[in-house]
Amino acid sequence: MSICHLKLIKLNESVNIVTYEIESFDFNPDHKWEKFGLIEINKINATYIHKNDELWEKYKIFPITALEVPLEKRKELKDTKFKGYSSARWTIHVFNFIMKCLETGEYPEKKELIS
Repeated sequence: MSICHLKLIKLNESVNIVTYEIESFDFNPDHKWEKFGLIEINKINATYIHKNDELWEKYKIFPITALEVPLEKRKELKDTKFKGYSSARWTIHVFNFIMKCLETGEYPEKKELIS
């Protein structure tokens, strides 16, 4: 797939946690927006949890947590455990969104990403 369409929609926010739903139509043959993950960002600890990893595996999207390892290890994972997975475009967009939220302390209601 050459184009990535993503929506990150804030579901709720508390003092500690912000939860976003991740949607895309890139994996739906009818091109309808569908949920394919959740992100919980912990504002206090500056951490996140990605839920619904099984959907990312079903659609063969490079996992977000793989971006946390050094580049050489990431390349090794891409060539072995995650061989045949996507170019990680969706992964990079979601990861960058999380990092920007944590760096700025801003948690928008909705973010649409197309690349």
